[in-house]
Amino acid sequence: MIFGYKPGSFTLSEAGVPVTTGTAFRMYVEASSAPAVLSGIAIANTTNVAGTVTLEALTMGGVSEATSAPRTLPASGQLVGFLNEFFPNLAQPFQGILRISTSGTAVSVVALRQRFNERGDYLITTTPPTVETGTPSAAARSFPHFVNGGGYTTQFVLFSGTAGQAATGTIRFYTPEGASLAVKLR
Repeated sequence: MIFGYKPGSFTLSEAGVPVTTGTAFRMYVEASSAPAVLSGIAIANTTNVAGTVTLEALTMGGVSEATSAPRTLPASGQLVGFLNEFFPNLAQPFQGILRISTSGTAVSVVALRQRFNERGDYLITTTPPTVETGTPSAAARSFPHFVNGGGYTTQFVLFSGTAGQAATGTIRFYTPEGASLAVKLR
């Protein structure tokens, strides 16, 4: 699925979302008012059997900040909202992990990080959920393009998507030619 924002002749923002199905998920979420950053979440029941869904907001250290009451998700139904709508009393700014779990049937989950830049343009990007019961991978990941300087930044958010798994690793930066690149991290 591809989301796009094109208020006129030019596309200002576009993001692709993979379809992810399971019974327990973790994903990075954020909510703040200045600058306005919101995480939008959509949960879809793709079966013909109703189920319940529970959402839990965790700090980046894994401490529970808020848990929703179980919500009924009807057969072929959906639950859509922003983080601050699911947790209206969650202190802002908030950066953490959202855990979504369901009873019974598997659901599909999508998350978007949304903000308005300094020019007032609406920007979106995906924050893909990880299936909590998935097999952890130690495979190397590659980020072919990132920006750092000239007013641009790239934010890398690394977290463990599997319960009980330690989140450790090494980040190496290389030039297009493959030489080591010194990058100052903030």
